[in-house]
Amino acid sequence: NYRWDMAHLSNSTHLSLVELGYLEPVAPASGPGPALRNIPENMRGEFIAGVDIYATVIGYREDSVRKAPTSWKDFFDLSGYPGLRGLRRNPYDTLEEALLADGVKPADLYPLDVERAFKKLDSLKKEVGAWWENGAQSSQFLRTGEVDMLPLWNGRAQVAIDDGAPAKLVWNEALWTYEGFTILKGGPNVEMCREFIEFCSQPEQQAIFTETLAYGPTAPGAFDFISPERAALLPNNPTYFPHMIRIDSEYWGKNKNAISEQFNNWLLS
Repeated sequence: NYRWDMAHLSNSTHLSLVELGYLEPVAPASGPGPALRNIPENMRGEFIAGVDIYATVIGYREDSVRKAPTSWKDFFDLSGYPGLRGLRRNPYDTLEEALLADGVKPADLYPLDVERAFKKLDSLKKEVGAWWENGAQSSQFLRTGEVDMLPLWNGRAQVAIDDGAPAKLVWNEALWTYEGFTILKGGPNVEMCREFIEFCSQPEQQAIFTETLAYGPTAPGAFDFISPERAALLPNNPTYFPHMIRIDSEYWGKNKNAISEQFNNWLLS
C-alpha cells in the first residue's frame, strides 16, 4: 500500500532498504543539481541525500562527576571516574565505544572485533544503572540525574542542557554519522521529492534546520549562515570534527541483524 513519498533515515537504515530495492535514486537521470552536488560524497549516496550530522557523545553531570571524562577509556574506568553509568540498549555505537575503551585505534575499528567488545562490556555491565532505548529516555536520564554519565546523541544531550541540566559533553572520540532524505520507489511524486531534496541541500536552508535541532549541516557553506554561538553546539564544528570518528554505516547495514542477536543474548546472560 502506498503510504508515504519520502523519509528521513539514518545512513545505515537506508542501506538496508537499498538492499531490499525499496528506494529511488535521489537525483534525476540528468544528475544531481548544484546544491546536492556540493554535498561531500561521504555524506550522500545514490539513494540518500545527507542533510544533518549527529554524534554519539559522552554526557556527564557536573554536579555528581568530580573528575570529568575525556574519552571512552575514561568512561569505562570505574575506579578513576566513579559514578553510575547509563548505556544504550543497542549494539550500534556501543560496541565501538567498548573497543575504543579497550585500546583499539580508530583506524582499526572495522570490521568490529565483536567478542573483544563484549568482553570489555562485561567489565561495565553490572554498573549500568539505566539502559536507554530511544533518544527521549537518554535525555531524561541526563536531565534527572538518574545516571552520572552516559553515551547519547548530542542533540538529545543538548535538549537536557537547554532544560537546565548541569551537564557537559565530551566531543573527543565522538562517533558521527549522518541522516538524510530518501525516496520511496515507485511513488507518484518522485520528481517533486527530488526538487525538495535539492532545495534542502542549499546551505541557507540547512542553517535554518540547525536552529531547531543541534545537528550539523552537510552543506559546506551552511556555517556561513549559523551564529558562532549555535555553531559551538554542532558536532561538525571545525573545533570538534577532527577529533571525532566516523561510524561505518555500510558495515552496520550488512551486520546489524546478526550482531543485534548476539547483543540481546549478551544482555540476558
